Amino acid sequence: MAQPPPRGLFLDLDGTLADSMPVLERVYFRFLEGRGRAGSQRQFNELAGLPLMETVARLKKLYKLPEPLAELLANYYELVDKVYQSAAQPAPGAQELLTAAQARGVAVVVVTSARGVVARGFLHNQGLWHQVRAVVGAEATARGKPHPDPYQKALEVTGLKPPEALAVEDTAIGAASALAAGIPTYLIADPARAVRVEGAAGYIRRLDELVPLLQGTGGA
Repeated sequence: MAQPPPRGLFLDLDGTLADSMPVLERVYFRFLEGRGRAGSQRQFNELAGLPLMETVARLKKLYKLPEPLAELLANYYELVDKVYQSAAQPAPGAQELLTAAQARGVAVVVVTSARGVVARGFLHNQGLWHQVRAVVGAEATARGKPHPDPYQKALEVTGLKPPEALAVEDTAIGAASALAAGIPTYLIADPARAVRVEGAAGYIRRLDELVPLLQGTGGA
């Protein structure tokens, strides 16, 4: 029996809806270089998907950074804010997927470890805000990814049950969050990080590969 089309589409922001990982990678290296520390690509990949507060807390501990956590976090936010809105772009296939979701009345929620203000700013700047029902940002739940709380909040906002929604993520941390909430989850496969997650519904290279699923014609 064919799977019914989802009624909710829950999208991660960075690396999923937004082609922003190169932007965040530059911020990560600049943050550490400004303190005389050298980061690594491997470490950046491992931290991808975590709430920024947890990322900065881990960097403070790993590199023995002397500044108070609040000061470090404020500086990281400042670095992000300087470049994000001007450099981040919609991911390939994003517009097509959102248009298909809107046409079928599918509730789109952006579920992100970024601050809500960053996500909303991106959506407004890119002309996508009218196609999104809600944003669940880092401040919306007490626990962030990989805990299920952000995706449970998205279910609460839309009034949907887990099987009625579909989540899309690009990191193991993000996918763990959605799967823990019981939501079928697709991952955008990034050959550079080779993310493979047990229990994932499937892997895609572009967001518009999911359009047939929204239309009830299979795909992905």
